[in-house]
Amino acid sequence: MDAIVKMLEKHQPFFEKISRNIYLQAIKDGFLGCMPIVLTSSIFLLIATLPGVVGITLPQPLIDWCNKL
Repeated sequence: MDAIVKMLEKHQPFFEKISRNIYLQAIKDGFLGCMPIVLTSSIFLLIATLPGVVGITLPQPLIDWCNKL
């Protein structure tokens, strides 16, 4: 573990230079903006598919609605 920390500390100026790049900051901000949508939609996919694995049958309109989201 100490070897990894030492390597990261040795390359820290390079990593800081990369983190100040405006293009990489824009990509990072785009991913951070999309993350709540991805997490929310994954909850609805779990609601639609997980009961079928356990053996519970949900009404088809509910499954269709969850899949659309």
